[in-house]
Amino acid sequence: MAARAARSGRSMNELAVELLERDLADERTDARAQMHARARALGVLAEPFPPGAAVRAQDRMRALGSTHGLGPILDDLITDGL
Repeated sequence: MAARAARSGRSMNELAVELLERDLADERTDARAQMHARARALGVLAEPFPPGAAVRAQDRMRALGSTHGLGPILDDLITDGL
């Protein structure tokens, strides 16, 4: 690690922090992907609307109503996935 830090003109501490942050970012991404896969398998994953897409009030209310009873499922997903 010392040689790599020296080659890049950085301190070992700076390099270590960068490597740890990169590794942790991958771990967070993996956990998020796993949680999405589980939610998709349970049929509770909602894909977001594209930015700027118009959502009618009627559709919004129907979407909100469809979430009734999902609390315990989401609690389990969050507990297991994060």
